[in-house]
Amino acid sequence: MDPRHSTAFTVRSNGGLLRVLITDCGVAPAIDVSRGTPATPPVGTNFKAIWDTGASGCVITQRVVDSCGLVATGMTVAHGVNSSGPCETYLVCLLLPHRVAFSSVRAIKGDLHGGADVLIGMDIITQGDFSVTNKGGVTVFSFRMPSELSTDYVQEHSTRMAKLAPPQPMRGFRPGHSPQNPTGKKKK
Repeated sequence: MDPRHSTAFTVRSNGGLLRVLITDCGVAPAIDVSRGTPATPPVGTNFKAIWDTGASGCVITQRVVDSCGLVATGMTVAHGVNSSGPCETYLVCLLLPHRVAFSSVRAIKGDLHGGADVLIGMDIITQGDFSVTNKGGVTVFSFRMPSELSTDYVQEHSTRMAKLAPPQPMRGFRPGHSPQNPTGKKKK
């Protein structure tokens, strides 16, 4: 994909480590892209979204359903940490920071805590590159779409270590030789 069509955003803590990753998130009824791209992007209702790598899919609250006038599209069984049960499903358009948008996302209705009304799960996270770093005690969370590269910290470390020159023996020093053993031969 042409990198000019890439979209991304970054969230930086105001000092300190973030224990929860939260962004702004607009929600609107889903867009049927089979009918073509709309001339103007939808205007969503703004909510707070929690990003959760432990969730397979997106979740919205009853507040989102009511505020956006959403109509249920089906039912599914959702499995949470403490319970399982039937949940209504909805097709929504998610509008994330810096014009990162998803036109048709299947979300289930559920309860969320911590002041968020949307939960972003792995169905969205796996559509791009997602990273969380904590250098200097400052959390930086970044997401871009589409995915552009793989990050491998083990490979980065190996490359960095290979660039360091191996230690050179001291000039005139031969392994096994010492003032007590100038020939370097093992004693019996």
